[in-house]
Amino acid sequence: MVERTKCSKTNIVEYTERLEDAIRRALKLHRRFASQYLIPGVNNDQLKECTLNTAMQRLRKRCVEKGMNRSPCMI
Repeated sequence: MVERTKCSKTNIVEYTERLEDAIRRALKLHRRFASQYLIPGVNNDQLKECTLNTAMQRLRKRCVEKGMNRSPCMI
């Protein structure tokens, strides 16, 4: 038996092979990820500072072209 808490209620759940298998599969899903970086580069490696700076320059230019001079783009 396993104690399961949800909000303030406690339930007792029988720990079966089926439950164990479901937990194992759920944990396996969360272990998969494309990159260790929050914002990865093209090949899922570390995004370089110069790449981000270039992208921001393009974004600022587009903001100006669209007349968004007082937007967060101009920070």
